[in-house]
Amino acid sequence: MRGRPRIVSPVRTPTPVAEPRLEPAVPEREGDVSLDALVREWLLELKVMGRSPRTIDWYAQKMRSYLAASKATRLSELTAFELKRFLGELRDRGLAPNTIHGFFETLKALASWAQREHYPVDADLLRLRAPKVPEKEMETYSTRN
Repeated sequence: MRGRPRIVSPVRTPTPVAEPRLEPAVPEREGDVSLDALVREWLLELKVMGRSPRTIDWYAQKMRSYLAASKATRLSELTAFELKRFLGELRDRGLAPNTIHGFFETLKALASWAQREHYPVDADLLRLRAPKVPEKEMETYSTRN
């Protein structure tokens, strides 16, 4: 061996934080379910389906913000009107169109997944169209003058 000996310290793998045992969302009152439980189940599904941790964190952040700002606590309260109200509130706060669109896509993805899992979802919510996001023209550079 030539040169100085390399000193390599072993890499410690972080121990995962113990999470509470995840339970499936349990329907109550004619199939209605807690939004909080439904979101946890959906995020677990995304993990199982191989979505990246960064993607799951992005969805989780959007859902935490929505649940904190909304009065909706049950799936039956997540309606097309409620989503429009929430998006309007975000627009009134002056948030960027891409941010608003991200909230729309997240909530719509949750609703679509819930419908595929046979939870009762507001049909109007599933038909709601995405808010418009302005196209930004990319600045191009040329070698020609």
